[in-house]
Amino acid sequence: MLLSLVACQPMQERALDQGLARGTAPDSGRARRESVQAPPTLDIDLANAADPIRLQVGQAVRVHLPASPASGYGWELQEPAALLSIEADPGGDPLTFTRSGSDSRVMSWRFRAHDRGSTLLKFRYGRPWETRADSRRTETFHIDVR
Repeated sequence: MLLSLVACQPMQERALDQGLARGTAPDSGRARRESVQAPPTLDIDLANAADPIRLQVGQAVRVHLPASPASGYGWELQEPAALLSIEADPGGDPLTFTRSGSDSRVMSWRFRAHDRGSTLLKFRYGRPWETRADSRRTETFHIDVR
């Protein structure tokens, strides 16, 4: 009876089953590559602005910046970084906030490194309706991707 079930099994499935039994499945190398996990997401804030931020290709970084929703002050990304892709942002609206673990409000962005090199993440703090450049604070994060 077992022989008749094996005979009905498609040829590719039998080859895969036999390879798995011997530990030499044709896709076993791919399975090992897929099991390699990306480095953990790095969380940074204003305390890290003076330090170089080191990432690996494929690693994500979350930038958390304090804002003041009552006064309208918030952060704005000045220009996208060349080596990073934006995965999440506060919607481009400085009045869109997410809660942190404390009572303060923060704006958060998530980026993923996709190329090696060095780049800058520049943010400007202010109210969107104020146009005077001197009324705005800036912060720059230096990112090195290996």
